[in-house]
Amino acid sequence: MYTILLDSHNNYVSLHPENKNIANMPGRKVNKETIFRSAFKTFLSADYGTVSIQDIEDNGDFTRGALFYYAKTKPDIFRLAMEVGLFDRMRNEEELDAFVSHPKTLAEFITFYAEWLEQPIKIIMEAKECSQGEAARVFLHLLSSTKEVMPEFTAHFKASNEKLRSVLLGVLEQARNQRKLPVDTNINQLADEIYLTTWGCYVDAVFTRSRNFDLLRGLQGIIDRYK
Repeated sequence: MYTILLDSHNNYVSLHPENKNIANMPGRKVNKETIFRSAFKTFLSADYGTVSIQDIEDNGDFTRGALFYYAKTKPDIFRLAMEVGLFDRMRNEEELDAFVSHPKTLAEFITFYAEWLEQPIKIIMEAKECSQGEAARVFLHLLSSTKEVMPEFTAHFKASNEKLRSVLLGVLEQARNQRKLPVDTNINQLADEIYLTTWGCYVDAVFTRSRNFDLLRGLQGIIDRYK
């Protein structure tokens, strides 16, 4: 049996079995971020359904007791892994809200949108040490395979995209009113084209097994056509 101790910063301190002399036992701090960044990497390496708690423990430098202090089931471990490994490292919602609250040019919007969507790809590239195309495949697989386990995962990206789409429609309408777009431009159709082009880059990476792509460059043709 193990004793769970926390230091003054609420970090887990692993100890040898409690039937030893605790005063002489060396402790090893393992904080929440360390544990769940490691778990995040494990979930990126295989399908959610095939990852076991033993895999997570084996791939990390911590004990099962340390892991279970924060989460005791695989769904809860996954949620914390996504929170620590992905969401906490992305640009926050306040920044998105600040952006959408002010009118933007189409070029500014496309640049921001491309950077926003590429955030999870870059984080996965760093964690998995893989190509951009492989990171895109992993990201799309996460979105599709974990809907039941973590519906808030897909809901998070859906809500962000809805906010960005509302800004895009406003930008396009402003451009049309200023005659920067033909007066008969269907802005909903144009918005769909921008979104389809964006996600097309990801889907293309999945099916062509391409290693890298440039999302902003992929959208440049649209910017040039509708300046």
